[in-house]
Amino acid sequence: MVILAGQELTSILVVAGYDVIFIFLFSHTTAIYLMLSKDMESFSELTGKFNESAEMRSLIDKRLRNYIKRHSLVLLTVKKLQKLFSVAIGVVLVLNTISVCSFFVLPLEVAFSFAPLVSYTLTIFFLYCLQGQRLINASEGFETAVYCCGWEKLGLREQKVILLMLKQAQKPMMLHAAEMVPICMATFASTMQAIYRFITVFSV
Repeated sequence: MVILAGQELTSILVVAGYDVIFIFLFSHTTAIYLMLSKDMESFSELTGKFNESAEMRSLIDKRLRNYIKRHSLVLLTVKKLQKLFSVAIGVVLVLNTISVCSFFVLPLEVAFSFAPLVSYTLTIFFLYCLQGQRLINASEGFETAVYCCGWEKLGLREQKVILLMLKQAQKPMMLHAAEMVPICMATFASTMQAIYRFITVFSV
């Protein structure tokens, strides 16, 4: 019993640790995007005071370099997250869907013993999709902040730099499970609909 309990505890800790790390990385990347958006909003105050002085140009250039560097790091982070977790998340989502479908077709007395597992899988699935949606919303907010930063008041050189950053920001920032399924709330809703239809058909 001690050995079995140790195995179960180890499995729970490993799985829970994996989920916590992934959700934390999601949240961290989203927070960086939100901070970038706030900084771009404050940058618009600086562009309103723009003049042709060397000091002002130096300050604008320094701020733009900082934004570009941080945005590049965020894009690299998302790319690495996609590479590291894409297949694993795809497997998790498929297994979670099968678990939920199996739960509702089992006899009632058997299904209750699997209720904690199903609750956990649904919660994790929801959190994955929620964090994915928050990342999408944050990247869209950053795109809007870049466009509304007052670039039209700057010199031609600065406008070209902001245009390049805007083009990068306009690319959809979305992670995919198994390189195919977008991780967002729309996926969660469509999956719940599919599970409901399966259960309805099976029960009939």
